[in-house]
Amino acid sequence: MITTEFPPFNISEYLQTDADIQGFLKEVEKTEHNLEYMKVTQRLIHSLQKERGLSISLGKDTFVEELKEQRKFSDKAFANYLAFVNESDSRFMSDLSLYIKNLQESFNNLENLRKDVENSNIDILTIIDKYTKIDELLLGSIYSIKSVPSALDFNNEYLNMYHFLVYKEYCGIERALITYVLHKGRMDNRIDKKLSEVRVTKDMNFNYFDKNSSVKMLNIYNNEITGSFIEQIDDIRFNIEEYVKSKTISAQDWWDLSTKRIDKLDVIFENMIIELNNISKDTQKKALSEQGISFFFAILCFVTLISLFFVLRNIVFKEQKFYNTIEKQRKVYELLNEANKYLLKNDTKEELYSQINGIISKNPNMVFSFIYDFENSALSNKVFAQDGKIKQKQFFE
Repeated sequence: MITTEFPPFNISEYLQTDADIQGFLKEVEKTEHNLEYMKVTQRLIHSLQKERGLSISLGKDTFVEELKEQRKFSDKAFANYLAFVNESDSRFMSDLSLYIKNLQESFNNLENLRKDVENSNIDILTIIDKYTKIDELLLGSIYSIKSVPSALDFNNEYLNMYHFLVYKEYCGIERALITYVLHKGRMDNRIDKKLSEVRVTKDMNFNYFDKNSSVKMLNIYNNEITGSFIEQIDDIRFNIEEYVKSKTISAQDWWDLSTKRIDKLDVIFENMIIELNNISKDTQKKALSEQGISFFFAILCFVTLISLFFVLRNIVFKEQKFYNTIEKQRKVYELLNEANKYLLKNDTKEELYSQINGIISKNPNMVFSFIYDFENSALSNKVFAQDGKIKQKQFFE
């Protein structure tokens, strides 16, 4: 039998690609949630940073009313944080359950800390440490969010932003400590040591951000923080003892200048979030575009497959017909070859018809035109054929 082989049309590649794209789109959804969580968390951190700085400078009258208002902002920011957490899909929050529980406990204890601050019953470094622990919990929750496997660029920038936020946190601690020193008019060894630790941590995290961030992210930073502005900050930071002695810089002057820096850092953060959102959206658009192209080729594959099926069917049908014709001719040849043998051996018409009838009856699937005779004699009636087709050899006696 003649056969035709045709390679199977495999669409499993499309199905795998579509599954990959669907999985990737879910990961893009997670990146968007991570950015929203970072934004909500940073607003709370930013508010607590300012409350911490005002708390250690409570002795200055101009800070008292401002601190009361700032506490309201912190409470509102915490309420917004909890609302976001409660409304978020549980799939995205599974890594944060422990952080959220500890954070709620810390905020429950925050009211006691505020009362101690008002009553001056607490040491300056203790105030800083307790506020900082809350901020560290929030920063830790940002860091703990699992990366998105298919979004390498996003993961890198997300980690860079985490280090940027740690840098901003220690800028806030530095603001509070130097404000306190200028307000009290003295620098003791404990504060000096704490300032040194803060500077090391602050510089380490900024260097990580500066070294690993993309050009776009660094441009966002450089557009807000100029060299001359940093020089003003550094002049006071590195010469704090001289300014304490000369009293040429007041606590308010430093507070305003340092707050301006932290506010600029907050603006930078917001702009970097926008940039990361753009990266996420562009990635999503590309994925959707690839999905559309993949779907188009899938339809093309199905149409081509159906067309090829009919073409193949037609080819097989013709080959089968051709094969049947050849096979029939072969059988006819064999039958005629066998009939020729009987032609040479039989002398009478009756014997010849009988033998040929027997040969043909062995091939019921073949159709022949046959010249038949009918003899009616006194001895018997013989029918060798009827209506041009071999029927049966009959004897009538």
